[in-house]
Amino acid sequence: MNRRSFISSVTLALLAAPLAAEAQPAGKVVRIGLLDYAASDPASAARWKAFREQLRGLGYVEGQNVVFEPRWGDGQVGGLPSRAAELSMRKVTFL
Repeated sequence: MNRRSFISSVTLALLAAPLAAEAQPAGKVVRIGLLDYAASDPASAARWKAFREQLRGLGYVEGQNVVFEPRWGDGQVGGLPSRAAELSMRKVTFL
C-alpha cells in the first residue's frame, strides 16, 4: 500500500467510525471537514464519494443534515496544517 492510499484510508476510518456509533440528532446540521493529502482527482473523488454514500446509509444527507468542507493537499504534506487550520475556523465537526 502506498503512502497516499494509507493516509486516505486512515483519514476515512477516523472520520467514519464515530458516526456509526451515534444516532443523528433531529434538526442538527453536522459540518464535516474532508482533508485529503492527494489532489482533487478522479481517484480521490471516488474515495470521498464512497465515504459520502456510507454516511447517507447512516442517515446523513448532504444539504439536509450534513455539509462537507473538502480541502486538498495536492500531494504536499507541508500544506496540510494550514488547510486543517482553515477547517477549524469553519467550525467543522472534529471526529
